[in-house]
Amino acid sequence: MQENKRGIWKFLTRTLFSHSKQVVVLSEVEKESLERFHGFSGAIILSNSIAAKDYFYAERAFAGEKPTFLFLGRLHESKGLEDIERAFVKMKNQRIAFRFILCGTGPLEQYCRNNFQGLLGEDFEFRGVVSGLDKKKAFQEADFFLLPSRYGEGLPMALLEAMASGLVPIVTDDASMKFVVRPFYNGIRVEKRNASDITKKILEVLNSPLTVSTLQRQAVETVKKSYDIQVYISKLNVIYENGI
Repeated sequence: MQENKRGIWKFLTRTLFSHSKQVVVLSEVEKESLERFHGFSGAIILSNSIAAKDYFYAERAFAGEKPTFLFLGRLHESKGLEDIERAFVKMKNQRIAFRFILCGTGPLEQYCRNNFQGLLGEDFEFRGVVSGLDKKKAFQEADFFLLPSRYGEGLPMALLEAMASGLVPIVTDDASMKFVVRPFYNGIRVEKRNASDITKKILEVLNSPLTVSTLQRQAVETVKKSYDIQVYISKLNVIYENGI
């Protein structure tokens, strides 16, 4: 994924790629890296996928009265949880009413539980690690999915699951997320480590319930069209057929 200027390394990688029948990568990020650092432009993208039909979506009559935000993932500094907290402080200072559901575990668990509970009181709910029906229930109860990652993402499965469930994703442009979430088409993109930008973008959509409904529908369609397991299987079959 990074440049290595040693001649032997460049020779080995270029030889490997040029003699392979098929080279498969997870996203546009890896494809760009192969072309930029190794001079190979023939990679095929086969992204993460989910069974979209397994995630319930019914168009939400979003009125903006008390939106619910969801975070689901590892409770780690890299995920932008401190940026979420600072954004929430700004929203509370502006007397914006909202709920927050936090799911996951990790090094920042106690920090998150203490700080979000102190800030939001009854409007905060910590559910720990969730899976199966409990995870789907969290998606159904929320309106927005928060993942303002600072670094270290790939293509999070939780992001695809949330979008398939009709949540509006609020993410940064880290790694593959920038190829999935198109600003104000199927979600919201915010600047890394910028709580003010998170607050600003959230308030923009909260003031336009029609925009929220449109983003929810487009999020679902994005997953169905490009990240559903049936699409993945079709692409994989073509890769095998062309590689024989």
